Amino acid sequence: MGSLSFGQAKILDIACNLVVGREGQALFAYLTWKTVSNFVARSMEMEFITYDAFSTVFIIQDSSFLAICRILTDRTFYRSLRSKIFMAFVFLSLTFILMFPTAVNSMTGYVGKTAAFIATDNKSTGEAKTYVKFSEFNYVEYIIHDASRLNLTDDLIVEYEPNNSYPNCRYYPRENGRSGLNKTYSKWGYGDNAIPISPPSLNISWHPNYMVKEYLYSAEDSTYSIQYIAENGLCQPIPDIYQWGFSYMQLVLLTISLLLWTLAMYIISLSAQINLPLEHREIPTRLKSFLHIASAITLDFSSANITNPQHLTNRQTEQTARKHLKGGNVSFQPLALPKTPSPNFSSKQWLWQKFKPQKWWYLAFFCQFGATI
Repeated sequence: MGSLSFGQAKILDIACNLVVGREGQALFAYLTWKTVSNFVARSMEMEFITYDAFSTVFIIQDSSFLAICRILTDRTFYRSLRSKIFMAFVFLSLTFILMFPTAVNSMTGYVGKTAAFIATDNKSTGEAKTYVKFSEFNYVEYIIHDASRLNLTDDLIVEYEPNNSYPNCRYYPRENGRSGLNKTYSKWGYGDNAIPISPPSLNISWHPNYMVKEYLYSAEDSTYSIQYIAENGLCQPIPDIYQWGFSYMQLVLLTISLLLWTLAMYIISLSAQINLPLEHREIPTRLKSFLHIASAITLDFSSANITNPQHLTNRQTEQTARKHLKGGNVSFQPLALPKTPSPNFSSKQWLWQKFKPQKWWYLAFFCQFGATI
């Protein structure tokens, strides 16, 4: 992208890695955390979870990558969630979150800008003397070999331009030929400004742009054929000029991965909404979550014949919870809230009520799907 200095290219590359890579990783970790924690909270009505999982979801509420790892590790070693698909999706989501900054970093980069150079002729020795950028060459459309008859220099080069400085070059050959073989009088131009030309007609060479083999270019008042340019051209880096860009193939793969992650999060969220409904229910937060876990710990330690757990050291308490209680058993029955009566509404309103909680997932999914297509 563009012609940048080293500092500009470096700043752009770092900004892309920080904004897209790291900020994107933080966003995906947050969304994954919200989806996973919602699923775990809804599953507690049907099965137990461990102390660590309960603390992470309801007490610490740390929406970070490590929090997701704690839940996945805890559920893997001490409990097995009812949904194996959920475990697989969470593991794949963690893999995607981990590799996202690395993928963005490897996808983008900057390189020295290169350009095509042509070795020009030294007219006196015939040896190459300098290298000229190909962008400085101009396409030759006509050459007037006897332009001195028009008070100009012979072998006048007429380059291709939308507004040609010598428009008569296009009309004169049509009427009088191009090779100077016409032995009649002719005129260069029209009207009062026309220049009379005595026989023979002007010798004009035409190099049409639809005949590749006839291509002719000019630079430094010399002409070069397309064959010469092909044989004497090479690419060289331009000093202190850089280009920034990204790999299109890696961008496609990253977009597909993002689409799969969006689909996985949507399936987990939809599964929680359908199979584990908590409508008009309240889940514990903050202070009430302390009461739930304290009650569960007291009950578990009593069932393990430990009457005074307060006398245990921190290490003994942790070992007891892990070995004898398999991480602990915390569950709850969500508190039923009074259901607010609502008037009858149409099917459109019913669909909107079902769609509204998931509108952002629908939007993200369709945006990613459209971008992939």
